[in-house]
Amino acid sequence: MGLALETVQKWFSTVDANLLAEDIVWTVSPGYPVSQHHYTSRKEVFEKFFPELTAHFSQWSAKPELFIEADDKAIVKGRYIGQFKQSNAPIEIEFIHIWTVRNGVITEVVSVADMAQVVRHLD
Repeated sequence: MGLALETVQKWFSTVDANLLAEDIVWTVSPGYPVSQHHYTSRKEVFEKFFPELTAHFSQWSAKPELFIEADDKAIVKGRYIGQFKQSNAPIEIEFIHIWTVRNGVITEVVSVADMAQVVRHLD
């Protein structure tokens, strides 16, 4: 196992802010229930992205199922699992993430998921 894979697996088990570069670029596909889809700092990720995303849910987690490493990249396939605050309805959404790791620090994340289920519940 290489450094990219080891770092990303550690992220999923700890969500340790120190694993993210200060100037991380974090991009999510359209449909995520957030105010923007491109974040350019660790501060934005923790103070904007995560709070906006999780505000809709009483429970929310990302469960990785498959890790693939290629040089300084780790590709992760998994599922978001949660429960809506308003309706208590459960939700399960497949995702693909591409993580870039340099010197043991995550410098970029690209996250793609079909968030149509979320939009239907929030309308």
